[in-house]
Amino acid sequence: MPNINIRMLEGITYEQKKKIVEDVCSAVAKDFQLKPGRRIATEFVDIPAKHLAKGGEIRADSPLSAYVIISAQPRDQSKEAVKNVTAAIAKNLGCPLEEIIVEYVDLTPGRIAHGAEIAEIPDRPSNS
Repeated sequence: MPNINIRMLEGITYEQKKKIVEDVCSAVAKDFQLKPGRRIATEFVDIPAKHLAKGGEIRADSPLSAYVIISAQPRDQSKEAVKNVTAAIAKNLGCPLEEIIVEYVDLTPGRIAHGAEIAEIPDRPSNS
């Protein structure tokens, strides 16, 4: 199951966060062909502007920036998921795509644990 961690400068309203989470989860579910209603673990973290820098400058004067981490089993759709997640956040924040960083972390077998046991991730057929 994909996990999504969205780190964004503080100042985003609850309604904006809700819409971002809905759109991001919808994009990931579509790209990974998840069944309707399947939950995607999502975490939203507010970062104080004085704790984020870009280009050597503190971002205190800019409310628009996002850093997203998608953790999921490697799939052919990962490039499309990154593109669609970036577009969903840019649309909801009204910011340029360049302000959004998406990191895709492959959860291959042996790289995730549940209940103190290393989890095996079952192979999924390719959708090629």
